[in-house]
Amino acid sequence: MDVTKDPNFPRARLKEDITVRAGFAFPILIGKDVVGVMEFYSPKAVEPDDQLLKIMTNIGTLLGQVFERSRAENNLEYSRRQLRYLYQRIELVREEERTRIAREVHDELGQVLSALKLEFALLNKKLIKSDKNYKSDFDLMFGLIDDSMQSVKRISFDLRP
Repeated sequence: MDVTKDPNFPRARLKEDITVRAGFAFPILIGKDVVGVMEFYSPKAVEPDDQLLKIMTNIGTLLGQVFERSRAENNLEYSRRQLRYLYQRIELVREEERTRIAREVHDELGQVLSALKLEFALLNKKLIKSDKNYKSDFDLMFGLIDDSMQSVKRISFDLRP
């Protein structure tokens, strides 16, 4: 009834400096969590008014719903930002992996095919000296190696970002 006489009222010791005599406060709730408190004061000591308290309870409930909606919107926006970040990160990892695979295909397989081609060339020279006719067989093998080398280049190029 007179808040200046209530020891729980934090401003009671300032009773000469303030003109407050009555007041009430109610929590703003989201579910069971208190997210705020609204306080109202009057310069006159007043009896509690049940109808006013019901109205203020409803206002507190509505404000809680507003805060809850705002919190949900903030959480949704945060989730969207996280999703965009994760998508960008996945794309970056995917490009890095494609680059790594392209390098491996180009470098390792390309080197093996080049070495194979050189060895066939040396073998071809040795067999030509023996007067045997293996030219068509070697031409076929060189063609296969060249085709494989072109495939390695194409695959490596296609994999690169």
